[in-house]
Amino acid sequence: MPRWLKVSLVVVLVFLLLAGGIIGAGVIWLVRNKDALIANAKAREREAAEQGKQSGLQTDNQGCLEQAVSRCKQNSGFFNATSTAIFLRSCLDSSRTTPGFCDNVPKQSDRVRSPSWISDQCDREGLSRLCGLMFEQVQYFCDEKAGGSKAESN
Repeated sequence: MPRWLKVSLVVVLVFLLLAGGIIGAGVIWLVRNKDALIANAKAREREAAEQGKQSGLQTDNQGCLEQAVSRCKQNSGFFNATSTAIFLRSCLDSSRTTPGFCDNVPKQSDRVRSPSWISDQCDREGLSRLCGLMFEQVQYFCDEKAGGSKAESN
Protein backbone atom coordinates (compact mmCIF):
# COMPACT_ATOMS: atom_id res chain seq x y z
CA MET A 1 0.00 0.00 0.00
CA PRO A 2 1.50 3.37 -1.01
CA ARG A 3 2.54 5.75 1.76
CA TRP A 4 0.20 8.55 0.58
CA LEU A 5 -2.78 6.18 0.83
CA LYS A 6 -1.83 5.20 4.40
CA VAL A 7 -1.51 8.87 5.39
CA SER A 8 -4.85 9.68 3.73
CA LEU A 9 -6.59 6.83 5.56
CA VAL A 10 -5.15 7.95 8.90
CA VAL A 11 -6.30 11.55 8.27
CA VAL A 12 -9.80 10.38 7.33
CA LEU A 13 -9.93 8.10 10.38
CA VAL A 14 -8.82 10.91 12.73
CA PHE A 15 -11.41 13.22 11.19
CA LEU A 16 -14.19 10.65 11.63
CA LEU A 17 -13.18 10.06 15.26
CA LEU A 18 -13.19 13.79 15.98
CA ALA A 19 -16.55 14.25 14.28
CA GLY A 20 -17.99 11.31 16.22
CA GLY A 21 -16.63 12.76 19.48
CA ILE A 22 -18.18 16.16 18.78
CA ILE A 23 -21.53 14.63 17.86
CA GLY A 24 -21.41 12.39 20.94
CA ALA A 25 -20.64 15.35 23.20
CA GLY A 26 -23.53 17.26 21.65
CA VAL A 27 -25.93 14.38 22.27
CA ILE A 28 -24.76 14.04 25.87
CA TRP A 29 -25.20 17.80 26.41
CA LEU A 30 -28.72 17.70 24.93
CA VAL A 31 -29.73 14.73 27.08
CA ARG A 32 -28.43 16.44 30.23
CA ASN A 33 -30.04 19.80 29.43
CA LYS A 34 -33.28 18.80 27.69
CA ASP A 35 -35.49 19.50 30.71
CA ALA A 36 -34.11 23.01 31.11
CA LEU A 37 -34.40 23.65 27.37
CA ILE A 38 -38.02 22.46 27.33
CA ALA A 39 -38.88 24.54 30.41
CA ASN A 40 -37.28 27.60 28.83
CA ALA A 41 -39.21 27.10 25.59
CA LYS A 42 -42.50 26.72 27.47
CA ALA A 43 -41.80 29.84 29.51
CA ARG A 44 -41.08 31.81 26.32
CA GLU A 45 -44.31 30.46 24.82
CA ARG A 46 -46.36 31.49 27.87
CA GLU A 47 -44.73 34.92 27.95
CA ALA A 48 -45.39 35.52 24.24
CA ALA A 49 -49.00 34.41 24.61
CA GLU A 50 -49.57 36.68 27.60
CA GLN A 51 -47.95 39.65 25.87
CA GLY A 52 -50.07 38.99 22.80
CA LYS A 53 -53.26 38.79 24.82
CA GLN A 54 -52.49 42.05 26.64
CA SER A 55 -51.59 43.81 23.38
CA GLY A 56 -54.72 42.52 21.71
CA LEU A 57 -56.92 44.04 24.40
CA GLN A 58 -55.59 47.45 23.38
CA THR A 59 -55.70 47.21 19.58
CA ASP A 60 -57.43 45.70 16.55
CA ASN A 61 -56.44 42.84 14.22
CA GLN A 62 -54.32 45.09 11.99
CA GLY A 63 -52.55 46.54 15.03
CA CYS A 64 -51.65 43.02 16.15
CA LEU A 65 -50.17 42.23 12.75
CA GLU A 66 -48.18 45.48 12.74
CA GLN A 67 -46.78 44.72 16.20
CA ALA A 68 -45.84 41.20 15.13
CA VAL A 69 -44.11 42.48 11.98
CA SER A 70 -42.17 44.95 14.13
CA ARG A 71 -41.10 42.15 16.49
CA CYS A 72 -40.00 40.05 13.50
CA LYS A 73 -37.93 42.91 12.11
CA GLN A 74 -36.14 43.35 15.45
CA ASN A 75 -35.02 39.72 15.56
CA SER A 76 -35.55 37.31 12.69
CA GLY A 77 -34.17 34.13 14.28
CA PHE A 78 -36.12 30.87 14.44
CA PHE A 79 -37.00 31.08 18.13
CA ASN A 80 -38.15 34.66 17.77
CA ALA A 81 -40.24 33.73 14.72
CA THR A 82 -41.94 31.03 16.77
CA SER A 83 -42.64 33.29 19.74
CA THR A 84 -43.83 36.06 17.39
CA ALA A 85 -46.31 33.64 15.82
CA ILE A 86 -47.60 32.75 19.30
CA PHE A 87 -47.75 36.45 20.23
CA LEU A 88 -49.69 37.25 17.06
CA ARG A 89 -52.23 34.49 17.51
CA SER A 90 -52.90 35.49 21.12
CA CYS A 91 -53.15 39.13 20.10
CA LEU A 92 -55.57 38.39 17.25
CA ASP A 93 -57.79 36.32 19.53
CA SER A 94 -58.18 39.15 22.05
CA SER A 95 -58.20 42.13 19.67
CA ARG A 96 -61.01 44.15 18.12
CA THR A 97 -62.13 43.30 14.60
CA THR A 98 -60.54 45.18 11.72
CA PRO A 99 -63.06 45.39 8.86
CA GLY A 100 -61.69 43.59 5.79
CA PHE A 101 -58.72 42.09 7.66
CA CYS A 102 -59.41 38.58 6.33
CA ASP A 103 -60.76 39.54 2.90
CA ASN A 104 -57.75 38.49 0.80
CA VAL A 105 -56.35 35.81 3.10
CA PRO A 106 -56.49 32.35 1.45
CA LYS A 107 -57.60 29.38 3.50
CA GLN A 108 -54.80 27.42 5.12
CA SER A 109 -55.98 24.39 3.15
CA ASP A 110 -55.60 26.20 -0.20
CA ARG A 111 -52.34 24.54 -1.26
CA VAL A 112 -52.22 26.59 -4.48
CA ARG A 113 -52.69 30.18 -3.22
CA SER A 114 -51.46 29.82 0.37
CA PRO A 115 -47.69 29.45 -0.23
CA SER A 116 -47.52 32.35 -2.68
CA TRP A 117 -49.67 34.56 -0.42
CA ILE A 118 -47.34 33.91 2.53
CA SER A 119 -44.29 34.55 0.36
CA ASP A 120 -45.81 37.79 -0.94
CA GLN A 121 -46.58 38.98 2.59
CA CYS A 122 -43.04 38.29 3.77
CA ASP A 123 -41.59 40.06 0.73
CA ARG A 124 -43.92 43.04 1.16
CA GLU A 125 -42.78 43.46 4.76
CA GLY A 126 -39.11 42.85 3.91
CA LEU A 127 -38.91 39.82 6.20
CA SER A 128 -37.18 36.45 5.92
CA ARG A 129 -39.12 33.32 5.04
CA LEU A 130 -39.39 32.51 8.74
CA CYS A 131 -42.12 35.12 8.86
CA GLY A 132 -44.30 32.49 7.22
CA LEU A 133 -45.00 31.11 10.70
CA MET A 134 -46.56 34.46 11.55
CA PHE A 135 -48.73 34.69 8.44
CA GLU A 136 -49.90 31.11 8.93
CA GLN A 137 -51.41 32.35 12.20
CA VAL A 138 -53.30 35.01 10.26
CA GLN A 139 -54.67 32.22 8.07
CA TYR A 140 -55.69 30.08 11.05
CA PHE A 141 -57.36 33.08 12.66
CA CYS A 142 -59.25 34.00 9.50
CA ASP A 143 -60.26 30.36 8.86
CA GLU A 144 -61.72 30.10 12.35
CA LYS A 145 -63.38 33.49 12.08
CA ALA A 146 -65.04 32.33 8.84
CA GLY A 147 -66.28 29.20 10.58
CA GLY A 148 -63.67 26.78 9.26
CA SER A 149 -62.29 24.14 11.56
CA LYS A 150 -58.65 23.53 12.46
CA ALA A 151 -58.90 20.03 11.02
CA GLU A 152 -60.06 21.42 7.69
CA SER A 153 -57.19 23.90 7.53
CA ASN A 154 -54.41 21.36 8.20
